[in-house]
Amino acid sequence: MAWKLPGILILFALGQPLPVKAAPPAIESRQVVLHKTALWATTPPHHATDQPLITLAPGDVVDLHTTHREHTQVRTRQRVGWLPSSSVTPLDTKAVEPFSAAIQANPNTAEPYLHRAKVHKRLGNWALAEADLDAALERNPKLAEALAARGYLHFRQGKRAEAKHDWDQAIANDPQQKLALAYRGLIYASEGKFEQAIADQTAAIENDPTDPRFPYVRGLTWQRQNMPAKAIADFSLAIRLQPKMVLAWKHRSQAQRALGNIDQAKSDLERAIETDSLFVHPHGPERKQLDTGRGVSSMIEALTAGIEFDPEDTTLIHNRGYLHVLNQNYQDAIQDFDTAIKQQPMATTFFLRGWSERHLGQLEEAIADYGQAIERDPRLAAAYRDRAFLFKVQRKPDLALADYTMAVQINPQDAASYYERGLLREALSRKEDALSDFSQVIAIQSDHVDAYRHRARVLVELNQFREAHRDLQRVKSLEVKP
Repeated sequence: MAWKLPGILILFALGQPLPVKAAPPAIESRQVVLHKTALWATTPPHHATDQPLITLAPGDVVDLHTTHREHTQVRTRQRVGWLPSSSVTPLDTKAVEPFSAAIQANPNTAEPYLHRAKVHKRLGNWALAEADLDAALERNPKLAEALAARGYLHFRQGKRAEAKHDWDQAIANDPQQKLALAYRGLIYASEGKFEQAIADQTAAIENDPTDPRFPYVRGLTWQRQNMPAKAIADFSLAIRLQPKMVLAWKHRSQAQRALGNIDQAKSDLERAIETDSLFVHPHGPERKQLDTGRGVSSMIEALTAGIEFDPEDTTLIHNRGYLHVLNQNYQDAIQDFDTAIKQQPMATTFFLRGWSERHLGQLEEAIADYGQAIERDPRLAAAYRDRAFLFKVQRKPDLALADYTMAVQINPQDAASYYERGLLREALSRKEDALSDFSQVIAIQSDHVDAYRHRARVLVELNQFREAHRDLQRVKSLEVKP
């Protein structure tokens, strides 16, 4: 097996190979950002019956539906409304320009830095967002929205003490800072301070009863206190507000099971898997194939948001590690697999950690992890094949041959293992065995040009010149194919 498979990771589900292509990171092209304050209305503003629904601030991002003359129809969460077209611009790198111009015109005003930070954050430019928030707070230390946003960035970096400090100040300056309340509640819950957590999360719900995240996080807190009935009520509210909130379906399933409602638990879990198995099933990315339109990086962000709410969810951590592997971020992948293995040591997690270690040149660690994977799932053919390759690199041919043999016994259609075993047998002058392996490769994959080439070489050494000539002719015909 080659050391590197560009753009493709081969995983095995029930012993079968599954190719998954990695897509480049992508920004959602149908999102727009407000560059000035605008009233959101349920109908276009020129209608006499218009009633303002909410006020959107500069830097807010919404989904674009359609443009009708001077008005643009947009969606935020489950609400659809209209904004003046003159108030929005596409969410891309140019979206920061109006705010940069405002900063240049008046560098001592805090708000433009805050607005630009919101755009940087949505574009994934975390360092730039944090720098802008620092600048905003230098100019106005009591700007509650900036404190809440900076607290979130600290939280994303694992700096919980700094995050809580910012949220404490944000809430002191503005008790209606709902996101600060909800996230501070998460910290309280992780510390076992459930009364403070419920108080914060309830306040967030009261400040905005339309945001599904707030009842969801309160449901998690009830669940941590072993109060499944209250958890179900909150997860149900989150689902009513956002029917596609997969994590609410998943956790409601767990709470239903805790109450003995098995049929309802199964129904909720199936609904979660149908919505997006990435968040539910420990093989979600392989099981449902990657939605390349979303982009691997955007899926990592989505999983990270879920992990923030529930850092003990092994499935989310395992699947984020898998996506890091697809992006060839092997160190990040190993960190996730380390955490997942501590919580639930699964064969595929050991296999993926071994894969990552192998690509970082950590051969002994990779061999050990492939061994752990095999111990937990003796039918995992890919682990035998990968470990065999590493034994081959370490010049341990007997161990390599044993593993390649196990791989083809488990998966007789594994052409790669037959081919690698054939190369090893050829190098050991086991010509008849090598001939058998290369013939098996060709039987499985009739256009495997390298198998024909090596079989021809072995046939020459066995004085079977006519057969060797036939194979070399086949090599020529395959090489001239477009």
